[in-house]
Amino acid sequence: MPNDVDQIKSRLDVVDVIGEYVSLKQSGQNWKGLCPFHGEKTPSFMVHREKQIWHCFGCGLGGDIFEFIEKFENVDFPEALEILARKAGVELSREVQPGASNKRTRLFQLLSEAVNFYQEQLKSDPGSSARQYLASRGVTAESISSFALGYAPAEWDKLVTRVLVWRN
Repeated sequence: MPNDVDQIKSRLDVVDVIGEYVSLKQSGQNWKGLCPFHGEKTPSFMVHREKQIWHCFGCGLGGDIFEFIEKFENVDFPEALEILARKAGVELSREVQPGASNKRTRLFQLLSEAVNFYQEQLKSDPGSSARQYLASRGVTAESISSFALGYAPAEWDKLVTRVLVWRN
């Protein structure tokens, strides 16, 4: 039984995928265009349909559709896999499906937790002076909410302590 990567590669064509991001023109067996990874005036970015690979002779980058998506979208492999699985209509199996171990996803989760923490602090008793200051400056509750404003308490380790409590 083919794995998820093989299924995606069998359903997607490198020229079609990269053509969504780069304007390509056929040149013999290859397709060429301007490299999206460095500035150039003459096309040195080549895509080979038969081999299902791409290569830039200007900057030396190359690979398959996964490396292209990783580089272009600035994501790691699990996220590239997820993006290409959606394009190919492949449902990822549980063992390769991106999750909380994904570094970028994990960082966004931590950022969200920090935002929630600081917003809670603004609503708490210690945040009353900050709320009064914002009101004196004409900042409305709607603005506070839409800009996700918060309050950082004086204790330097309060956020870290809170995140550790959330984890346990």
